[in-house]
Formats: sequence, structure tokens, C-alpha cells
Amino acid sequence: MDPNHLLLWIVGISSASALLQVVRAGVYRSKTRAVFSAFVLAVAGAGWFAFPAVAGYVAGGCWCVLLLVPSLIFRRLNKLIAREDYKGAASVVRWLKCLYPFDDFRALVDTYTALALVKDGSRDRAVEILDRYQHVNTPAAKAAVAQLYKVQGRWQDYLTWADENVTSQEFERNPALSLQQLLSLGETGQLELLLARYEALETRFHQIPSYRNMAWAYILTYFGKIELLRRLFDGHLSTISPQTRECYLAKARAAESERAAGPGETAQEAALFARIENEIAHEGRYSGSAVAAAGRPVVTYVIIAANVIAFAAETLCGGSTNPDVAVSFGALLPSEAAGGGWWRLVAASFLHFGILHLMMNMLALLALGPFVERILLRWRYGALYLGAGIGSMGAVILMRQFGLLNYDMLVGASGSIMGLVGATAAIALRDSRILKTRASASLLRKAAFIIGLQIIFDASTPQVSMTAHLGGLLSGFLLVQLLGIGR
Repeated sequence: MDPNHLLLWIVGISSASALLQVVRAGVYRSKTRAVFSAFVLAVAGAGWFAFPAVAGYVAGGCWCVLLLVPSLIFRRLNKLIAREDYKGAASVVRWLKCLYPFDDFRALVDTYTALALVKDGSRDRAVEILDRYQHVNTPAAKAAVAQLYKVQGRWQDYLTWADENVTSQEFERNPALSLQQLLSLGETGQLELLLARYEALETRFHQIPSYRNMAWAYILTYFGKIELLRRLFDGHLSTISPQTRECYLAKARAAESERAAGPGETAQEAALFARIENEIAHEGRYSGSAVAAAGRPVVTYVIIAANVIAFAAETLCGGSTNPDVAVSFGALLPSEAAGGGWWRLVAASFLHFGILHLMMNMLALLALGPFVERILLRWRYGALYLGAGIGSMGAVILMRQFGLLNYDMLVGASGSIMGLVGATAAIALRDSRILKTRASASLLRKAAFIIGLQIIFDASTPQVSMTAHLGGLLSGFLLVQLLGIGR
């Protein structure tokens, strides 16, 4: 596998994806990220034609500096905000101001600085900082004004200001303003309007899980749904500070008592709470925290260890790129396997041609394996992995028998790994039909996207076998049906 070709693919897909995300980001569209994404994509495209031998390395360097590093910083920022570490968030945004010169981060720095001052008890100083944005007509400034009203507890004043200064399109594109609107409606007791505003923006909230989770917290708080609120705090919002958590729970207890004396829950409210409960219960099925809570993915680690040991043995015996060594260790020879060397169907899936081939497959296995292992449990997961590998190699033999392929030798775990992609698609398809959650539908779309990219990559890369990958994919999908999902 050519590292330059692989890098070019990774950079091209990543840059195109980043550019698409910027276009879909609405009011939070980053001009700098759009410029950088387009620039890296242009470098990759031009390099494909002008200097193909090193295009991947050149584009990869640009991608690391212009897109990867800022993405890691943004990830750090989101974690700090989730932990309510606003002082740290303000420091990170100052760095982003240097990296993203075309974007207005000044209001964002002041917003997080003000929130940090509020936590330290300097409310008047925070109000002074935010008040300067009262008459600035930019998205970040309007978000700062929303925080000003929140800091002062002027909920009705915010609703009045928003009615006069924020359009319906801005509410849809700017989740910070929408979230503040829900909070203000809850604080002023306008629960019917709170419900209506959330349902109007429900699809938009689901595009940004962090904002959606807080929207759920507001709804459950002001409608007095204490148990659901606790489950939300124990799962999706587990990083919220204990003080904030207790504040919302106290409000929820008060709301529960108040609503107990009222007319009761309407059908519309019951339907919404049922949807939220369903999402909270089942979305964790796909989260990294659920995988971690299930314990170590032992079978995945064993499979990785087996591949590494096999690679080390190949290296010691003459090199993993030596065809004679590969054949002696069990590389698939379609003609020989069809004549009785069936053990190669299993052995070939644990061999690799070079360190890059091994690393890419093991990283993919580490990304996909723990989820499938948690869903299927260990013995079924192990059976699926081996079965997908056999199906992958078997597809190559079958096509060779019909004279449609002329491979002399085949090695690699990618067929088994594509089996995990097929299994993931089967799990998501089953869940989307039965559970009907947005999370399962999203997982199904991601699996379909991976499959599409793999097909395009295979078609443009002569060193890889599309037949083996599709055989593993189909085997994984079918084996899940035989082994059962969550039974």
C-alpha cells in the first residue's frame, strides 16, 4: 500500500468533510475554516495531477497544520465548556484567535471571561464586559447579549429583546440563542410555548448533541421530570458540575409539586417525553462511554495481539513484504486454497504486507471492534470476525473460479474489518426499525458513508481487493442475522 496515495485520500476526504460541515454550520460558519479546507483540498487536487509522487505528503502537512491542530483545540474547548471551566475556555479561544484570523472571536473570549467572573462571584464585572455588546449586530455579539440577560436573571427582558432583534432564521441557525430562549420561557413559566419552540427546532438541536442535551435538561426541569433528568445527568450531561446539577434538580422538584396540582399531562407532552426517554435510553448504546462501561474489549485486544505477533514472526523470518515468507505463513493462494489449502482462508486474515498495512487495519479494528463486541458479546463477536474473514477470502476464490479475478496472493485483516462494518450496519438497521431513534439512523448513515468511501477507494487503488472487502462486508451483515443481535 502506497503511503502517499493513502495520505492523499485521507486528506481529500477530511478536507471535503470539513468544508461541508462549515457550509452546514449556519450562523457559526467559520470563514477561516472554510478558507483552510478549500486550500488543502485544492493542494490535494492539484497535487494529484501536478506532482502525484509526493502530493499526499505535501497535502498531509498542510492538513495537519491548518485543520488537524485547530480541530484538536476545538475539541479541547468543548470539553472545557462541558466542565464549566470558562476561564480555561477563554484561554483556548485566545489561541484560536491567532489560528483563525478571519473569524471574530473577541466576543467569545469576553463571553467566557464573563462567565468565569460569575463563577468567581464578580457578577458586576461580568455584566460590564457583556454590556458592551448590546448594540453590536454580529452572531457572537448576540450570543454575548443572551449571556448578559442570563447572568442578570432578566428572563422576560431577554424574550422581549430577542423578539425585537433576532429573526426566526437566526434562532434556527444559532443554537445558543435558541437555547437561551427555551431557558427564559421555562423561567417565566411559559411551558406551552417552551414545548412549541423546542419541537419547532428539534431537528436543528439534534444536529448539535451538546445543545440538544441542554435543551432536554431545560424541558425536563420545568416540567418536573426528575427521574428522566437524573438519567440525563448520569449519562449525556455527566460532566456538568454538581452545583449546576443540584440547581436544576431543585427546580424540577418544585415544578413536579406545582404540576401535581394542575390538570395533568397532555398528549403532546407525553409524546415528547416518550421520545426523549427513548433517545436517552438507547443513544448510549452507541456512545463511547457505553463501550467503556462494558469493560475492556478483550476479544478485540486478542485479535490485535494475534495480528501483531504474526507480523513480528513474518519480519523475523525474512520480512512481511517477502512473498515467499507470506506464502509460508498462510497467504491466500486462490488456486491452492481451492485445491485443499482451506486453512489459508483463516491464516491470510492475520498476515499483512508492510507496517503501514498492519497499522491501518489495526486502527480500524480498534475503532470498530469494541462497539460490535459489546453488542454481540465475546463468543459471537469472535465467530463473526473469523466468519467475515473466511467469507472475504472465499469471495476471492469464488470469483477466481469463475475467471473474473486473477489474484496470485492475498493477505490482510481488511476483509474481517469490513465484516465489522457490515455488522454495524445490520445492528443500526435493526435498531432504526425497532427502536426508531435518531441515534440508530445516524449510525446507519455513517456505516453507509464508510461503505461508499471504501468502494471508491478500492476502485481507484490497484493494490487492494474490492472483492475481498465486499465479501467481508456481506458476510458480516449476514452473520449478524444468524448470530442474533442483543438476544
